[in-house]
Amino acid sequence: MSATALHHAPHDARSKALFWMSLLEPVLSQPSGHCAALKAIALEHGLPLGTLERKFYLARKGGLAALIDRRACGPRAWNTTAPSGLSPHDCDLLAIYVERNQRKSTPAIRALLRDWATGKITTPTPIDIKTGYPRGWSESNLLKNLPNRFELQIARHGSSAAAAERRLVYTTRANLWVGSHYLFDDIWHDNFVNNLDTRQAGRPLEFHALDLYSACKFA
Repeated sequence: MSATALHHAPHDARSKALFWMSLLEPVLSQPSGHCAALKAIALEHGLPLGTLERKFYLARKGGLAALIDRRACGPRAWNTTAPSGLSPHDCDLLAIYVERNQRKSTPAIRALLRDWATGKITTPTPIDIKTGYPRGWSESNLLKNLPNRFELQIARHGSSAAAAERRLVYTTRANLWVGSHYLFDDIWHDNFVNNLDTRQAGRPLEFHALDLYSACKFA
């Protein structure tokens, strides 16, 4: 989740997130005295102290954007390639390294970190003073942001090898729209028709097209 996600979030989710941000941002900026500050806020606003503490530690670990309720923001908030805040530029850079490695991703990540440390590559991402690397560049977080298995198989071994990773059927209509996917197939009609020319009866066979999102047949 990011500031962009907050801007596009539903009004209720955005209002709640901004409320918690306004309460917790001053506390997060304090070097100490967090417990006393949270108790004072709970008393002033009539809020449960446990809820405040939970949201405080959530924001301290994942940033203020972690206070956005993703459940209220629709599928785009969940279907993200950078759940831990890795920038699109860094995701592309990571993909280049892991696609070059034909076997495992961990050595590729270590090569990425090594090349950055030696100045072979650069990124506009600010430095995390705790780690000395760009923000989000811990080994565990980079592993979370790898391309999916299908993309890696295509890059490493080609489309034939990747076919085993591809879903054969759509099991959800999430993120589709009218006209995004058409299905073409034969359909046997459940009735018989008399052919006067040949004096025979048979079931009609139709070649049809279906819009997957609306489940409607079209001409």
